[in-house]
Amino acid sequence: MLHSIHRSKGDLWWTESCLRLRDFTCTKHDDYDIWEKHDLDRGHLTDEQKTYFDEEAVWLCARCEDVGSRNGMKLKNMCETGRHVVHRIVAEHEGSEKQKKKARNMDSMAFDGLRDRIHLARGCKLMLTRNVNYAKGLANGTRGKLVGIVYGEEGIGFFPEAIVVDFPAYDGERHGKILC
Repeated sequence: MLHSIHRSKGDLWWTESCLRLRDFTCTKHDDYDIWEKHDLDRGHLTDEQKTYFDEEAVWLCARCEDVGSRNGMKLKNMCETGRHVVHRIVAEHEGSEKQKKKARNMDSMAFDGLRDRIHLARGCKLMLTRNVNYAKGLANGTRGKLVGIVYGEEGIGFFPEAIVVDFPAYDGERHGKILC
C-alpha cells in the first residue's frame, strides 16, 4: 500500500500541469505554451531530442484509437526494418460456448482494459499495467522490451505458454539464461 507520494523536483511542473489538465484548470501561459514547445512537429526540439521522444518516451494519447494507430505504425516499422515476426495473440476465454461468445463481445473495460488481442514483435516495448511485485521493481508503469515468446507443441499461431520480457528495473532473482 502506497502511503505517501514520492516525486523528484525535476518532474514537479509536469505533474502539476497534468493535474491541471485533469481538473480543466490549465492556462495558456503556464501549460499550453509550454506543452506546445514539446510538439515534435512544431517545437524547438533538436533532431536528437525528437528521436528520443519518438523512440524512448512514453506518449500520452487522449484517445485509444491514437494509441492503437501509433503502436501499429511503430510495430510495422520495426518489422519492416528488422524483419521481425508479428505475433498476434488472441485471448482465450473460459466457460461454456455461450459464455465464451459473450466474453468475446464484451468491451475491454469489463476486463480492466485488457484487450482481446495484442500484436507483439521481438524488441517491442511493453509496459506493466498492474503491480506485479512492487518490492522487486515490477510496478504499474514499469517498462521493458520483449525478448521472445514461448509456444507449446502447437507452435506459432496458438496461445503462447509464456511471454519473456526484459525489465531493466527488476531487482529480483533471475531464473536461468535467456537465449535469443
